[in-house]
Amino acid sequence: MIGGSVYAFTITLASFLAGIGLGSLMYTRFLAHAGKGKGQALMQQRMMQAAVLALLIGLCILLGLPVIGQLPALFLKGFAVTFSVHFGLFQLFVFALSFMIMFLPTLFMGALFPLVAVIWTTSGAAAGRGVGTAYAINTVGTIFGALIGGLLILPWLGVHKSIQLSAGMYLLVAFAFWLSVGARKNLTAKIWPPLLSAALFLVIALQIPAWDKLLMSRGVYYRAHITSEQMHERSLADIIADAELLYYEEGLDGTVTVKREGGDRYLAVNSKTDASSRGDLPTQILLGQLPLQVNRHVRQAMIIGLGSGITAGTVAANDSIESLTVLEISTEVVEASDFFLQENYAVLSDPRVRLVTADARNFLLATHDRYDLIVSEVSNPWISGISNLFTWEFFALAKSRLNPGGVMSQWFHTYSMSEPDFRTVLRTFADQFRFVSVWRTLPGDLVLMGSDEPHDLSLGQVDWHAVADTNATELRRAGVYNDRDLVRHYIIGGEALRQFVSGAVRNSDKHPVIEFNAPRNLYAATDISNLYSVFSFLGGQNIEIPVQGLYHLAGNRIEATAFGLSIAALETGKPTGLHARWLANWQLQGADDDRAYKLASARVLTWKEGRSEYYIQASDHSEAMSETMLKTLLITLVAAHEPQWGEVMLPGGSKAVWLHVKNQQNQRVQLAITWNCKNDLSGFNRYAFVASLLDPGRDNWNLAVTDQVKRFHCP
Repeated sequence: MIGGSVYAFTITLASFLAGIGLGSLMYTRFLAHAGKGKGQALMQQRMMQAAVLALLIGLCILLGLPVIGQLPALFLKGFAVTFSVHFGLFQLFVFALSFMIMFLPTLFMGALFPLVAVIWTTSGAAAGRGVGTAYAINTVGTIFGALIGGLLILPWLGVHKSIQLSAGMYLLVAFAFWLSVGARKNLTAKIWPPLLSAALFLVIALQIPAWDKLLMSRGVYYRAHITSEQMHERSLADIIADAELLYYEEGLDGTVTVKREGGDRYLAVNSKTDASSRGDLPTQILLGQLPLQVNRHVRQAMIIGLGSGITAGTVAANDSIESLTVLEISTEVVEASDFFLQENYAVLSDPRVRLVTADARNFLLATHDRYDLIVSEVSNPWISGISNLFTWEFFALAKSRLNPGGVMSQWFHTYSMSEPDFRTVLRTFADQFRFVSVWRTLPGDLVLMGSDEPHDLSLGQVDWHAVADTNATELRRAGVYNDRDLVRHYIIGGEALRQFVSGAVRNSDKHPVIEFNAPRNLYAATDISNLYSVFSFLGGQNIEIPVQGLYHLAGNRIEATAFGLSIAALETGKPTGLHARWLANWQLQGADDDRAYKLASARVLTWKEGRSEYYIQASDHSEAMSETMLKTLLITLVAAHEPQWGEVMLPGGSKAVWLHVKNQQNQRVQLAITWNCKNDLSGFNRYAFVASLLDPGRDNWNLAVTDQVKRFHCP
């Protein structure tokens, strides 16, 4: 109801202990000296007090169930009033909610324990033994209660019925104290109070309805800002009615649900959505596919966190995979993944897949296996118990289980994170690997990739038009239809990333700054601002995307597939010294609230043929550039003084604009040519070509231009 952050656990524990402490104080002030008489008579009065207290505890627990069912609505009301003022005030309100639920039962628990210690003490001389025995029994009961409750009762009965059972057990304790008061002449007087109490207890229990599972799994603690906005036009009941509950199971590690809403299916753990059949599909697929595109020799792989199973399914779809280990701590999540069989290809039934129900850190500490790929799908670093999978020590542990050349990919997000915390996670991950890159899969979602060897995208390896190419099939599911789509997911990496995170605090087991800081920004809209902080740091400068396979030589031709070109060498010499780069920069457009960053990218290839040097640049545009724009581009490429202009037709009928400039000192000339070609993306490739040549002489210029132009054609 109030989330799984360190603050939520602290508030819950503080509320419980506060009630216990106040109860003990209440006993000291009001009950310790309330009895009259001595000896057996006084003991019987203590027994009666204990019976009443135990009965009150059971009734308060029972009557608290309907109040718990209203917590989501109460939480939203308090959120609207307090959160906009101050985070501390909001936490105080959450404490008040928690304390309201636990106050009366814990108050009476706190009073009951010292009373039992007194009952157990037969004399003043035996006070130490009596109190020690009471504490020992309480400690043993606490241990076994936690074991039996967590491992047996809670998975068997669920939270609601487990609370009812605990209330019933307190009723039995009350009966035991009452029946121990002593013999009475009238047996009826001894029996009727327990029977009446049991009847009253049963009537109350039958009148208490079960919780609304849709409401309880709505996740208002992390969607409070969204739900509050929706409630301006609709009631909370109408909002939750939009979803259909397909699966609901309460387990040792949390409550797992699967819902259908708006044609999408969502898997949530403790009401926090962790996977979906449509909305999160690109992230779930690219989390596994991106590392497969940089390391094509993956044989053994590991997935940390099953979720919907889609990431495991997309990795297992790769033909090179020989074994895939999937770690999932929650058996309920494993069951819930069955609702995504169509999307995950029933991956758990694949004989190559081994499902291990275990904690990720403990498994990695114990195993001696090594992997070519480790994918960490765990999300929400603000949650206690998950935050330790985003520390320096965990990344070091995962890295130690990689084979040479192995790659780790880590899911991360830009939303609900302050910029310092955002940089902290990036810095913590980057500190463990020599080569790191950051990729954007969806607005708000990132994939971090790290390895100790260069991991460049291998372009030209996917047959985008082949039905049988599983890589192409999987990437198309993620909205990636060609190499250019794949490259556009790149954000930052290498030295630029290290400079961006320079000075950020490292998140570690000893200094878990994310666990304490991240919950403060749970409702902050930082998905755009954190991304813009990266783009602002880059300042519009070109960054080189780590790719390979931009071209290959076929005899005396350069097959530059990524450029959409096949370039024939002239008779003067075969191509040498080839070097290709894919450059990108994020350009700021607009200002203030209307500002936005737009990605511009270009492929650049340089080479030599004999004494001639060549440069060509290709970029994508939605519309063909006009002749005036092409001429302007030429001037930026060549320092033109008294240039000569001309037009020429390329093979295939496209018009090109050319310019040449003569260098008087070394008798060389620069020839620049620009043109547009339609591409397979319903847009245009714009080409800019520059050749540094020996001067062919004025009479041979037209021939030189023709020789260069005939090397290219629009496909």
